[in-house]
Amino acid sequence: MIIEVDSYYKDEDIQKFTDFIYTSVQKGGHAVEYQWSILNEMSLESAKTRTIKIGNYTEQVFSPLVYDAAEAKGDGASLYRRSVCNTIAGWEGKSEEFTEQEAQQIFETVNYLDKIHNEKTIDSSKIFFGNISTVSKIYHFSNPWCWAFYDPHISSVLDKFAQDFQKADAGAADRLGDVIRFPVPDTPECRLNPDSSWNDTLASIKFVQASLLLRSIVKTLNANRVFGGNLISKQRTWTLSHVEMALSALSLYTEHPVRDPRDPDEPTIDLRGRLTDVE
Repeated sequence: MIIEVDSYYKDEDIQKFTDFIYTSVQKGGHAVEYQWSILNEMSLESAKTRTIKIGNYTEQVFSPLVYDAAEAKGDGASLYRRSVCNTIAGWEGKSEEFTEQEAQQIFETVNYLDKIHNEKTIDSSKIFFGNISTVSKIYHFSNPWCWAFYDPHISSVLDKFAQDFQKADAGAADRLGDVIRFPVPDTPECRLNPDSSWNDTLASIKFVQASLLLRSIVKTLNANRVFGGNLISKQRTWTLSHVEMALSALSLYTEHPVRDPRDPDEPTIDLRGRLTDVE
């Protein structure tokens, strides 16, 4: 599928959806403590106990690893790339490992994404989508300013926003259709929604659409000069990593809560409430 980047950003309904997400959280939604700055504070505290260190790992560990692996040459290059993929999978608590062929496909995608990150079109068919919850993180670490995580945490929150947007502005939601629906990927560790009809062929498309949506949210947050709390106090601007952390914190309060597979003893929080409640 060819995705038109400029058309996406210029779509008035996409901007309405972005503004809806921004306003829903910033004005408190159904609980004032879920404002963007507080969500980031929650993420920062969570990082101390649950290792959701997205920004920290992006800047200090995984981005350099992915970059070095993509540039590696010689006899040991393929083994090194596979090792990097499995290291990131291991950080997630995954038990399976990528094969050498899968690692090759992943880094072919990394190279493709590097070439087209400023282009006006993206061909999702050129994106390897096996185990998207993990490979999207590798793609993210290859360029943290462009590519988003697509895992149960992020997808569940975005899809809940889409459901609430349908109630708030049915016309815009109907025109956007599946563009703003984000089915939760099935994973061995976390079956978020038993009623989900996840289809692996959607993975690369939804990865791109989620990345474009999060870029739009980042732009809106920075345009409105939203304070990001201690998480970004030195930087003063939002990036995809910060929005990912905020959405991950918010995922604890969706209708289908996520249990972090890295913390099997952690109790699952389930408030069974609306994510937003905007009139």
